[in-house]
Amino acid sequence: MRKKPTVGKAEFALLAHVAQSDGLSVGEIYGHFESEAGYSRSTITQMLERLRKKKFLKRRKESGMFVYRSVKPYEELQSEMIEGLVTDVLDGSVSPLVHFLQKKVKLTKAEEKELKKILKRIEEDS
Repeated sequence: MRKKPTVGKAEFALLAHVAQSDGLSVGEIYGHFESEAGYSRSTITQMLERLRKKKFLKRRKESGMFVYRSVKPYEELQSEMIEGLVTDVLDGSVSPLVHFLQKKVKLTKAEEKELKKILKRIEEDS
């Protein structure tokens, strides 16, 4: 069985930026990341091509330039990254993640309410 391709932190930031748009050119992506992270245009292009080869992005020539789009919606990509964290790093256990949230993250009232709803659904499904 072939292992799913992975993405690093910088690649995921770029992928997330593209996934939250309706398609971006290299220049548009560069404009965002050059000021945000100091990446060169060639670094952006290399990351885009790596993500395309890993099948996370697709590209199409429009008006003489390549426009990159995410293959999946941002929410699905985010869910897959969290699934990989739980499966690969935490050996399938969500307890360390919950413990981290309890100790290190200040949740808003809305986030607390959402977590309580999730826990209630889990109890009902069990």
